[in-house]
Amino acid sequence: MIRLRIFDAWTGSSRDGGCDGCQHPYALPTPDDEVGHEGIASAWAGGKNGRSVIDRILPVADRLLSDKGWLYMVTVTANDPSHICFVMRKKNYCSEVNRRRGPHIIKFWRYSDI
Repeated sequence: MIRLRIFDAWTGSSRDGGCDGCQHPYALPTPDDEVGHEGIASAWAGGKNGRSVIDRILPVADRLLSDKGWLYMVTVTANDPSHICFVMRKKNYCSEVNRRRGPHIIKFWRYSDI
């Protein structure tokens, strides 16, 4: 698995189309000014509804991932995981949501892989 800085995904990293696996960590609701800052808070800062970073990744996920690539996202209820799945479904991705206690873990893969 390759872990990328979230910013690489939307700035056109050299891995475009060549990533077989990608993981997106928690993005909790925080004030918008905490997103993208240095320090420990930036590890979970997600802005309003925790979607500031997520909404930047969704439009470029298909460009980032290879044809057989997959994306794991760790979300919380405030991130609206069903809407995230809906957006990815429109881009021809399947999704599987696992939730035991706490966060939702969503795996996305292309329809062609089923």
